[in-house]
Amino acid sequence: MNDMTYSKLLFLTLIFVAMPLHAQTPENFKRENLVAWCIVPFDAKKRDAHDRASMLKELGLRRSAYDWRQEHVPFFEDEIEQYKAFGIEYFAFWGQHDQTSALFEKHRLQPQLWQMIPDVGTGEPEELPAIAVEKLMPVVEKAASQGCRLGLYNHGGWGGEPENMVAVCKLLHAAGHTHVGIVYNMHHGHGHIADFAESLEIMQPYLHCLNINGMVDLNSPTYRGKSVSHKILPVGAGDHETEMIQTIIVSGYNGPIGILGHVAERDVAEVLKENIEGLEWILGGGEKPKWLQEREQSEAEMETEVKADQPLVEIEADNNAFDARTGFLSIEAPQQFNQGNFQIECRAKFLDRSNFNILLAKNPKSSFNHWEFYSYAATGNLSFYAPGVIPSEIKSEFSVADGKWHDLAVKFELDSDTGTGTVTLLVDDDEVRTQNVDLRKEKKSSEGPLTIGGLASRQFGCNGLIDFARISSLAEHETDSKRLDAAWTFDGVSESDQIGDESPSQRKTSFVPTHLDSDYLSKWTPKHRKDSRFPYENETDADWVDDRFSRMDTGPFFCQSIRVPGRGVVPKAIAVKAQGNDGAHLILDSETLNIKAAWSGEFVALPPTRFGILQTPSVAGALELTGPKNATWMNAGDWTPVDSLHLSAITLQGHKTGFSYDVAGESLTEYPSAKMLGDVCVVTRKFPNPSSKKSFAVPLFEVSGNMENVDVVAGSDAESEINETTHVFKDNKTAFVLRTNSGWKNRDGQVWLTLSGDENRQSNFAAVRYAKMPLDKLPDFLKAFGGMPDVALESNERIGTEDFAQKRWGDPIATEGIRSDADKPFVIDTITVPYQNQFNALMFTSGLDFLPDGRAAVCTVHGDVWLVSGIDDDLKNISWQRFATGLYQPLGLKIIDSDEPSKPASIFVLCRDRILELRDLNTDGEADVYANYCDELKITGQNHGYAMSLESDPEGNFYFIKSGSTPPHGGSMLKVDHETRKLSVFATGYRHANGLGVSPTGMVTSADNEGNWVPSTRIDAVQEGGFYGHMPTHWQTPPPTTYDLPMMWMPRSMDNSAGGQAWINGGDQWGRLDGAMIHFSFGRCSANVVMPQKTEDGTYQAAAYKLDLPNFLSGAMRGRFRAKDQCMYVCGLDGWQTAAIRDGCLQRIRATGIKFCLPVGFNVDGNEIEIAFSQPLDPKSANEVDKWKVDQWNYRWTADYGSEHYSVSDPDRIGHDPVVVQSVKLNEDKTKVSLLIENLKPVMQMNIRGEFKSATGEPLTVNLFNTINRMN
Repeated sequence: MNDMTYSKLLFLTLIFVAMPLHAQTPENFKRENLVAWCIVPFDAKKRDAHDRASMLKELGLRRSAYDWRQEHVPFFEDEIEQYKAFGIEYFAFWGQHDQTSALFEKHRLQPQLWQMIPDVGTGEPEELPAIAVEKLMPVVEKAASQGCRLGLYNHGGWGGEPENMVAVCKLLHAAGHTHVGIVYNMHHGHGHIADFAESLEIMQPYLHCLNINGMVDLNSPTYRGKSVSHKILPVGAGDHETEMIQTIIVSGYNGPIGILGHVAERDVAEVLKENIEGLEWILGGGEKPKWLQEREQSEAEMETEVKADQPLVEIEADNNAFDARTGFLSIEAPQQFNQGNFQIECRAKFLDRSNFNILLAKNPKSSFNHWEFYSYAATGNLSFYAPGVIPSEIKSEFSVADGKWHDLAVKFELDSDTGTGTVTLLVDDDEVRTQNVDLRKEKKSSEGPLTIGGLASRQFGCNGLIDFARISSLAEHETDSKRLDAAWTFDGVSESDQIGDESPSQRKTSFVPTHLDSDYLSKWTPKHRKDSRFPYENETDADWVDDRFSRMDTGPFFCQSIRVPGRGVVPKAIAVKAQGNDGAHLILDSETLNIKAAWSGEFVALPPTRFGILQTPSVAGALELTGPKNATWMNAGDWTPVDSLHLSAITLQGHKTGFSYDVAGESLTEYPSAKMLGDVCVVTRKFPNPSSKKSFAVPLFEVSGNMENVDVVAGSDAESEINETTHVFKDNKTAFVLRTNSGWKNRDGQVWLTLSGDENRQSNFAAVRYAKMPLDKLPDFLKAFGGMPDVALESNERIGTEDFAQKRWGDPIATEGIRSDADKPFVIDTITVPYQNQFNALMFTSGLDFLPDGRAAVCTVHGDVWLVSGIDDDLKNISWQRFATGLYQPLGLKIIDSDEPSKPASIFVLCRDRILELRDLNTDGEADVYANYCDELKITGQNHGYAMSLESDPEGNFYFIKSGSTPPHGGSMLKVDHETRKLSVFATGYRHANGLGVSPTGMVTSADNEGNWVPSTRIDAVQEGGFYGHMPTHWQTPPPTTYDLPMMWMPRSMDNSAGGQAWINGGDQWGRLDGAMIHFSFGRCSANVVMPQKTEDGTYQAAAYKLDLPNFLSGAMRGRFRAKDQCMYVCGLDGWQTAAIRDGCLQRIRATGIKFCLPVGFNVDGNEIEIAFSQPLDPKSANEVDKWKVDQWNYRWTADYGSEHYSVSDPDRIGHDPVVVQSVKLNEDKTKVSLLIENLKPVMQMNIRGEFKSATGEPLTVNLFNTINRMN
């Protein structure tokens, strides 16, 4: 079950058990406070102002936003007067008109003015907000002069994206135009459904109004059996608005809520009534409104009818199409396609007409030789645009954005001698527009790629499916023999003659996502602060662009969420690299155990944003073959899904990458491969047949319903008694070839391989090869295919541990460490990391632990695990052995020693997709088996959705934190039971808690970073079921109204971005700091001593101070105390806004034995704060009240990023309050000082500073930060 399905089921469960979504309807959702919108032009009854106002009153609505067309202008004042007469608030006015200023002044109205952001062109992304501001300024100033609030209205395009609207608002607010905000419309935000919580979070400070709508996924070809080319549904009729409304309520947004008419062919009163009833049903529970029951019954009947009429044509066309909603293809193409004398042919289906849908385009939009073939916004009319000719825009009157498949073509003929030509548009072979054109004289040309499904500038994409595209040159003379012709079927096979001297599959093709998820970049980027002290605190994404990951040898396989053109993102993909010169790459979906794609050429494209670890990589080469979309393994007997389907392990054997599966209790292993046979890709799979009587059907690929099936060859290999038969599926343009020794079935367009449990089966293995190609390549391919050996002859069996992976990475890499000679109680030694290595491996260290023999295991966020030996006192001979590769962003590592003396310790690695146990079966120092310990973590490939910091408690249970905002696991601390290996949510409400810790006694701690709903970094003692502040990830019903108290808040000056926690455990050299909790700061690259106090009711509070050490080389994240040498080992990495100066580090804090006098304990008792020290203090200086300075402040818990410091005595004032220390006293042994503070009360942040001496006369400076939650 994917994350969205889980979320949907969660909220539907709440509804259908008749429980209300909200115990009490929020004020802004009450009927009398709703804003009626889109009710003037959209009304089948064509009401006048009087009837419209009367209708609103009868419905119980008291607010209206006025939209109009030219025919309504004479009645502007009548509308105002009728609203007054019926007690309707004239809430907002759409757009601009010259008459409004006088009317608003006359009637003393100051409505909101709703305005779209003007077109900003295609400049540099960071410049576009300023361009928008400049274009908006006349409207901004006019609204201000009228005393009106201006609402920027999302209506598609650049100006409709939340992050862009927010960027414009920020610039305007910074210039003093605080009357400008956002009007967000859900019916124009279908692209934001998945990340609505994040979008709402960044927009909320600027929201003027939020208009709700019934929401379905427009990425689906149909909704309940019908086309979803329209976007307007009443509230309650969709799939997502319940969850979105819940998000709105949880967010605390209490501003205006609008409901839509917007259906021109219906009585708007009926539409508004449906919205009101649907909303009240969602909020209050109970029985569904009658209209919704009737609608669902009607849609069920429609769905049955559609399935009966044409079940295969639509499905198969969709399955073989490029899904341009996910992004576009960018292809190098020759200059011959720049300006005229070519023809484009496409087969496409557009699912929405609200915006421009780009089919093909070439060169920058500002260039003379640019052109684009597309459907027009709003109308969906087929159009062609070429700025190099007059007229530039040729529009037909034929709408093709109707949710149906169309054959679309444009013929662009141009005579370069006369400068004249013709553009002809065709739909389904009929001419729909012919236009004579003249060549422009100016020629400001620039080169750019050919794109399919969007513009290279990303200004416009395509909400549709493209099944086929061809571009071909038109020879000016019949004698011309050279003709450029290229076609794409989007299954990785080109039907081209050639483009230039290369086929399209040979030319560089890349997939470009149209939704960059820039809202995530905004959400997870710390804001510039006026209290920033260092340059790194004001770094931006431009500082973190780094493409080195693309040059790293990631090993034989690569685990990631990977985008496959036309198939979207495979969340838990395992990409296996090609072997040999004729090899091809493939992706195993580790959740469905299906081969999702095979491709040739480059491996994967790794976006360089934030060191390559933020955005989703994609298939980089030529896509040759795609697997089934949503099919799962079936029981071959009754065609029901198998009970359980599980990846058990990844195994390296020789040059092969293998996978072990648990399928309904059967253990199966395969070593899938792909290779190029000429220019056709062949995929090979071979499974042991089940040992029991179970039989399984494995989905292989999808074919068109009208494909002919032919048995071509039935024979046997001379060395085998196993018959392998070759089968061909073909139509008039495409062929699939399948060769197998087992049973197979074509079921509803899916081709399945049978794994037979029959005792009379002819082989212990089920083997298959399959390929896809253009029909004209079939004869030559069959000849070559016949020469390939039978699949059954290829070994699939493990022979012994010696046949596991040969040593891949060679001898260890030697480095020499640096042992500090500083004359201080605590120093930092450096275990030098091999930043430069023959693998181009990036050394962003992200987790560590120690094996019983003293070696360290260290993981890196780019996918490696290294074994480090030679970590002794002098660090002269360090060696780094590359142990494992290809892991999905590991950010935690834990070693569990075995209870059995003969069994080695287990290395567990927390990856973003699962917890793996790494095993070295042949003891050559490299992992052979990557065993799947737990993969129940739900992921979608969401940006910034990391899994962080693996720790275990004394019972052996694992804990880690998952960031991101997708339920059920985003923003949660998760626990894995050591006996069942089952995953459960332990606590919720995390934003991006990079670190956690488990004390030797089992106390679980965490630390979350300053940001939205986290006013400052917080350290928590975590309780099961606790909520730790981040509202978008509370996952609780009802929503919490406050958070569990933190152990302590940490100010930004101390920690701007938190790491994990670790404990000194058994270190005599550490004196009274033995047992101390150490908190690491990723941002400040520091270590901090934390002194917790458990109060009488079990609540924790604490004080902390920075340990006097130099900065670590990188952002400190993970700590491990090694009792062997009594050192605290630390690793971390570079990232965003950190003081790191190296990619990663492995260092240790060593206690030198020099005596120290530092705080070691903290306690609040009544009006006294007690601070214990490791050595006696000088009574004279420590008892002087003037030596102590204390101030305090609170934070505000809001959706804003972080918080200012607010006075405790005057909560609206930004600033600190000084606290008077009444008296100071020392205890008898002079190791504990008590500060008496009159009227001491709980406070979020306190700073205690003192300057005095130790008993031996050494100067001491204390700078503690603490939180007081309880007064004992």
